Amino acid sequence: MAVMGSSARVVGVLGGMGPAATADFYRKLVEATPARRDQDHLRTLIWSDPSIPDRAEAFLRGGPSPVRGLLAGARLLEESGADFIAVPCNTAHLFLGAVRRRAGIPVLDMIGSTVDEILAAGSGAEPPPARSRCSEPRRRWRAGSTRIDSSTTVSPSSIRGTRSSARSSRRSPR
Repeated sequence: MAVMGSSARVVGVLGGMGPAATADFYRKLVEATPARRDQDHLRTLIWSDPSIPDRAEAFLRGGPSPVRGLLAGARLLEESGADFIAVPCNTAHLFLGAVRRRAGIPVLDMIGSTVDEILAAGSGAEPPPARSRCSEPRRRWRAGSTRIDSSTTVSPSSIRGTRSSARSSRRSPR
């Protein structure tokens, strides 16, 4: 069922995997929209499905895969008229490669776009356009560490650690 009435693009939000994260994302989307009146806001479809299996459990301990639920939500958003999909859940990004391969619309890469922004801020260059694909398949994460840039490496064990251990490896500005 396609959404009728306007030629404006429709944002699809695949959420509910942490309903508070979905609500926070939507609040930020509304606040970031340069709207003077209600009718100036973005058209948005939100699919909130808290029944999708735990992503961290699937990634770290081989628990039930969330891919089927993620794909069902992506297809529902696409069939309902979304032009692209945003996913507020960080850990869901570990499984979005399979969803992107089967979805008929772009699925944005929040993690990759954030890395691009950080790297661009460090170099002073303009960040590239928002990513719509994940460049890091799950099997490479399971196999070992992944190099983000010449000085940053991420592995499953490093994301299990505490924030304080990540902070201790940074140099303090002088």
